[in-house]
Amino acid sequence: MEKVLVVSVIMITYGHEEFIAQAIKSILDQECNFEFELIVANDHSPDQTDGIVKQIINLHPKGRAIRYFRHDQNIGMAANSLFALYEAKGEFTAICEGDDYWTDITKLQRQVDFLRTNVEYSLVAENGRVVNTINNTEYVFNDATEKDIDLTSLLSTRQFPTASVLFRTKLLDDKIKNFKYHGDTIIWCYLATKGKIKYFPVVSSVYRRGIQGIVESTNKLKWARLMENWNEEISDFLPLDFDKSILKIRNYNEYWIAMVSSLKERKFSNAFVSMKKCAAIKPVSTLNTLVKYYLDMIYKKKSK
Repeated sequence: MEKVLVVSVIMITYGHEEFIAQAIKSILDQECNFEFELIVANDHSPDQTDGIVKQIINLHPKGRAIRYFRHDQNIGMAANSLFALYEAKGEFTAICEGDDYWTDITKLQRQVDFLRTNVEYSLVAENGRVVNTINNTEYVFNDATEKDIDLTSLLSTRQFPTASVLFRTKLLDDKIKNFKYHGDTIIWCYLATKGKIKYFPVVSSVYRRGIQGIVESTNKLKWARLMENWNEEISDFLPLDFDKSILKIRNYNEYWIAMVSSLKERKFSNAFVSMKKCAAIKPVSTLNTLVKYYLDMIYKKKSK
């Protein structure tokens, strides 16, 4: 086994006492011919996460592979993620949040072998299974075949679960420290400007989607504003010849979702703010779609 640290796995956690043991053990179960570390960054979670992590460190045969940090106060998901990223010392970095877990004990070995053999790639990702605790369903993240993924595809739709990735640590240089906003899509797009991205359809992780997740638990207008900030950040490092109109489409889609959600919740001031954002991007389309939306609502009421 290589004695040089090859992979750093970063795991941020907050309120994950129900899931954190499974997440950690799925990393420690990896079978590979190199050294890896697991960085657990606890964002001052008020539950029993701290005690569970410490118990695993003390009792698990591979507990020594864990570097554990518990912040003295809550610093927020984005700041905690950035903290964990810059603690990574390995040649490669993988991510698995505290409520997700890996299901394939050969994941790291396979991905390291690929990146070492294919130096033109900055990141390799795989498929995963989604466990949706909102409606009690399970399904595969996507049905895509093996492919290279470009920037346009990354900005069009989510291509792979966060827990599936492995990337070259050194490519996240000091520039990313100066980003005002941080998120996984920003990281993937930044890495796409540094090299190619490969996707394999093998299912190697589980992504839990539920009411405790950041997307579901965040107000839709607040989320749309966050996505708009992400898109502004991404715009700053895109190649000069890249068609940035796709960023406007991303903003439109998020604000449209926020508008519909606000109308259903009868939060009319939020709906108006979202509508103005949509109209500024696609005025005709916004008007037509809004009229259709109200006509559908009227028809449904008459049908009852």
